[in-house]
Amino acid sequence: MDFTNIEESKPDGEQPLKFYYNREERLEKAPQVVQDYYSGKFKSNKGIKAIFANKSNRFMLGTVAILTAFVWLYQGVFAKKNSAVINDIKYELQAFSFQDEVYTTIKITSVKNNELTDPLNIDADVFAINADNQIINKEHLSMVYSNGEQYLHAKTTDFDVKRIDVLLSVAEETRELSAAVKK
Repeated sequence: MDFTNIEESKPDGEQPLKFYYNREERLEKAPQVVQDYYSGKFKSNKGIKAIFANKSNRFMLGTVAILTAFVWLYQGVFAKKNSAVINDIKYELQAFSFQDEVYTTIKITSVKNNELTDPLNIDADVFAINADNQIINKEHLSMVYSNGEQYLHAKTTDFDVKRIDVLLSVAEETRELSAAVKK
């Protein structure tokens, strides 16, 4: 359908508005950056050069680098971990909630697949921690580990338990493990 002969609505007694557009006149009044862009003189920094193009970009790159280093340092040094290796034996802590119960599992495996000459006494104190960082429940687990893959299990009622902390004692060495409860 051709709309060129259809007149737009206008208030009674007034003339329709006329719209005039002149591209050259608009570009003459535009800032120099816009004029350079339309004439083809504008050169943008692409790729890696854009990161170092001006002072603010370099500052943002430095900020991202420092924050990344902080996160790696925090996770590597300060964050509690859910696994540890003591005497070539790996201990992994897992906790999940199911039907108003929190199930905790400590998986114990030999790292180097070598046979132990003497069995190890493993003691674990399991602490259920709520959102207020208060201990809700404490349970003591112990076993004698010889070889292969073995497990220590604990179960507690779920009174809004957010994480499980374990104080693991093996051959006069103590480590602390922590795992968030998966819902």
